[in-house]
Amino acid sequence: MRTGLHSRRHCGGPEVDTIKASYLSAHNGPANTKSSTSLFAHRTPPHLFFEFFPLSLPSPSLSSPSVRAMDLGAPRRGRLPIHLLLASLTVLVVLTVHSSAEVITLTEETFPDKIKEKDTVWFVKFCVPWCKYCKNLGTLWEDLGKVMEGEDEIEVGQVDCGVSKPVCSKVDIHSYPTFKVFYEGEEVAKYKGPRDVESLKNFVLNEAEKVGEAKLQGD
Repeated sequence: MRTGLHSRRHCGGPEVDTIKASYLSAHNGPANTKSSTSLFAHRTPPHLFFEFFPLSLPSPSLSSPSVRAMDLGAPRRGRLPIHLLLASLTVLVVLTVHSSAEVITLTEETFPDKIKEKDTVWFVKFCVPWCKYCKNLGTLWEDLGKVMEGEDEIEVGQVDCGVSKPVCSKVDIHSYPTFKVFYEGEEVAKYKGPRDVESLKNFVLNEAEKVGEAKLQGD
């Protein structure tokens, strides 16, 4: 059994004081026996200093915020796992890009070539931002674009006549909103019916069927 210094390392009292005094007398001389604690720590090797002055630090509670912050493996309440968060952001970006492509904005540079695309029917809305009737449409045209997405031979487009005035002048747009159907560069119909998705959809499908039949007869 180990005795002496190591048997009393976690205790206080006269025994420890006696050991301290003996050690100082042996190593530093009698004149230094009344040295302060700081002097004792300076002259004493670190491994022996902690024998006389054991550090007793309180153990942190496992429920304390600092411990929870260091525990990287612990689940965080009220937060999505990072992989789910990234997946959600990816889906959101894809849906945003996909939605914006369902209605194609045509400009003075792109309009002439787009409506001339072979075997493609274009259903185009002509509007200006300041027109209250155009504003009243809300998301009608975007909703139509989503519905018509599966129709490979039908494209839904829009022209801002405030920006692309030459385009609107060339196709005789005099009121807003105006909805026209084009096929291979030619205007084939103008829509004047109810302004709802189902009516617009049926109209453009019928017009696409007509031009398809006309092309077959011409061939």
